[in-house]
Amino acid sequence: MPELKDIAADPAVLDDLVLRDIHPDDGMARNFDHYFKCGREAAWRCATLLTLCGAKQPSSILDFACGHGRVARYFRAAFPEATLYVSDINKSGVEFCVSSFGAIEAPTSQTFSDIVLEQPISLIWSGSLFTHLDEDRAAELLDFFHNALAPGGLAVFTSNGKRTASFYHEGKWPYVLNDEQMKSLTEAFERKEYGFVAQTKNGKYGISITPLQWFQDYTCRNKGFRIVGLVDAGWDNHQDVIALLRKD
Repeated sequence: MPELKDIAADPAVLDDLVLRDIHPDDGMARNFDHYFKCGREAAWRCATLLTLCGAKQPSSILDFACGHGRVARYFRAAFPEATLYVSDINKSGVEFCVSSFGAIEAPTSQTFSDIVLEQPISLIWSGSLFTHLDEDRAAELLDFFHNALAPGGLAVFTSNGKRTASFYHEGKWPYVLNDEQMKSLTEAFERKEYGFVAQTKNGKYGISITPLQWFQDYTCRNKGFRIVGLVDAGWDNHQDVIALLRKD
């Protein structure tokens, strides 16, 4: 079993340990090399952040918005003795993670405050969920992470930030939005405000962009959290990686 320091030093140590089976409905697996790169990078970021915090191997992990296990498979390889929980509104994804990686299904809800877990969690990973939430739901998600973590536990998640804002100026915007929406998001970020444009009729799902100032303001309100990591474009050279530590 690789140790945290080994994974942080070279995440390729996981490549021979990770399960390569992919669910036929996994929409993230359009390019296999890219698919596994993103999973490995997420595990590496978590291992590095845990090491920097002086944390031990996590005893429990929650992959929140797990999909069909792009990252969960790397957590199982990296931390085989940890209890691995997975949660997603995509039920086939959850079922695949349970059957393939020995994970345990955790409850989910569109209202994050309604979710109650059976035990405190050492490490939470949430990739590309925060990026789709409006400001109120984003804060609710972070509150859920705080309540779900054990004291000293770590939440690692991704958000759109400076790199995403640069796409608009470069004419390379990767999302299905019109020019007015893209401009609105970018200008909100440049004002150091939370930006969001809806992509559904109910207005609850869309694309968000978040400056560091917003996270600093959030942790001023929720004093049980502190920011211990922010990596610009730290996931797939696109989304920022944010790490919040729950205080004892």
